[in-house]
Amino acid sequence: MAIIKCPECGTEISSRAEKCICCGLPMSRVAICEECGTAGFVDNGVCSKCGCPFNRKVQSRRDEVMAYIEKCRERYDDTTRETQTSMISRKEVILNVLSRVVSQICAEDNFEHYFISGGGNPISEKNEENARNVFRIPADVNVYFVTSANMFGGINIGGKGFAITPEGIYYTDDKKNRGLIDIDDFMDADLRIKNYICIDGHEFNTTNKRVVFKMLLDLQNELINELR
Repeated sequence: MAIIKCPECGTEISSRAEKCICCGLPMSRVAICEECGTAGFVDNGVCSKCGCPFNRKVQSRRDEVMAYIEKCRERYDDTTRETQTSMISRKEVILNVLSRVVSQICAEDNFEHYFISGGGNPISEKNEENARNVFRIPADVNVYFVTSANMFGGINIGGKGFAITPEGIYYTDDKKNRGLIDIDDFMDADLRIKNYICIDGHEFNTTNKRVVFKMLLDLQNELINELR
């Protein structure tokens, strides 16, 4: 930045000003001589003091700054688009893995106590409503698999078990603890089976334990392979 004299009225102003603070002359009409620093009218083409041709406007620095800001904005937009694309791809991967693993296991064993959003053998609307209440699953979250110790008798408010969703596993364990094991935590979860199915220390006395446990292992392995 430099202090120059307005070529119209002689008032001292900043070279970064948009216009003269005294006479209002737009700085787009002003150029600074690179030889002697004198401000003059762009239209004149040469400096009135030394005769050097004008080749740089006062506004050029502002134009450079605006161009830099625009580049930053473009880089931000590109990064945002890449992030959104990455998130979409991750969601699609999770949905594909859930559909593939859950559908295969349920078809092989002819399970009746599950449902897949958009396909499969759905449980009754009442059981779905109860499952959402028991496991506290939001209404806008699709449920791909539900199992409970008392599933065949209908899930009741005191029911225990879990539901597999694209967000992770919503559960009410055998100690009546409720929560959500999200997808990332599930990929790192310790899975075990003894008398009960154990997911990171949470115990579930579900029906068809060994088949359900195999499904959990397959689901965990496929998610790791696809997402990591």
